[in-house]
Amino acid sequence: MLPFSDTRTCLNPVQKSVVDSGARHMLVLAGAGSGKTRVLTCRVAALIEKGARPSSILAVTFTRKAAQEMKDRVRKLAPSGPDSVWIGTFHSICLRILRSERVFASSNAPKSVIFDDSDQERMVKMILKDKNLDSKLYQPRKFADFISRAKENMLPPSYFGESALFFQKKYAEVYADYESRLQIEKALDFSDIIWETIRLFERDGAALEKYSLGFRHIFVDEFQDTNPSQYRLIKLLASGGAGVCVVGDDDQSIYRWRGADIYNILNFEKDFSGAEVFKLEQNYRSTKKILSTAGKIINNNEGRKEKKLWTENAEGDDVECFMLEEERDEAAFISASIRELASGEKNKYGDIAVFYRTHAQSRAIEEYLRRDGIPYKIIVVSIYKYPDC
Repeated sequence: MLPFSDTRTCLNPVQKSVVDSGARHMLVLAGAGSGKTRVLTCRVAALIEKGARPSSILAVTFTRKAAQEMKDRVRKLAPSGPDSVWIGTFHSICLRILRSERVFASSNAPKSVIFDDSDQERMVKMILKDKNLDSKLYQPRKFADFISRAKENMLPPSYFGESALFFQKKYAEVYADYESRLQIEKALDFSDIIWETIRLFERDGAALEKYSLGFRHIFVDEFQDTNPSQYRLIKLLASGGAGVCVVGDDDQSIYRWRGADIYNILNFEKDFSGAEVFKLEQNYRSTKKILSTAGKIINNNEGRKEKKLWTENAEGDDVECFMLEEERDEAAFISASIRELASGEKNKYGDIAVFYRTHAQSRAIEEYLRRDGIPYKIIVVSIYKYPDC
């Protein structure tokens, strides 16, 4: 008997419905803290238990850490062959395909170098210098981001024609030069890895057939964060009749600035006819008061799938909100609050965390913590969109 048979008893009724569903296509709307990774890995294990070839299962996520966690969980649930399951990030899966099809391999392949973020910016700086464009006025990082966004939307430099705005034309000129230099260096950047795989499938019917018929079950985690090229790739891989199960939450789509397209999740039922929709609404992480407060805020969002998170956890403390005029007021308030929390025996400084959106916000906070003699440690949590290839 597989360990999975015992594990399934820990699933709630909706989670069990997801794992056992016979639907070909599935949209799983998973609220925060609702156990979506458990459900996804349990469904993969269930398919293996029912006789699916592990190599016919593809599971895609966004970070190497998440992919490794998924591999470890599947290995524990279904130890009979999970290593053959294709589990990885979009970039690692695409790179594996490109290498297999000899589009990208060793020095004798057409493409032999991958440009990372710093390589891309270095080349853009060189182009700006050659064009006598002031790097203070024309910031290299902005040009590099423009190129990445264009590639994620599968837009070549020629897309930005005569009708384009002045700044778009300038960006497109640099983009075109950048592409030419990539060709000379036989290189790909991170955005190219996915786009090159799409190009491969669109020009080589045999390659598309090999993978679209090879994969019978496709899973996509954090689906709300997919961009147009990633969604196009999934549709190509599913064109041979594979079932597609996507797991995500439109309420957690916060990466539009880096190319994520919320309409991928909103249009899934149209693009994959007959898809069954499940809502994982039981939260295992937060208190009732936190969920209630979050719900009142998120309900104001437009263009979302309706759902209501609930929990069996305790009521918890009230959620407090403070309106402060500027960053120094905020920093002073944070420092004073930490001193108060750590003044008794209940809390230590190491029990307290301060979250902020951008690194620049830490300056004022650090200043006040040092002023008040409060020890602290900065922990950088990267949300860089290309964590693994």
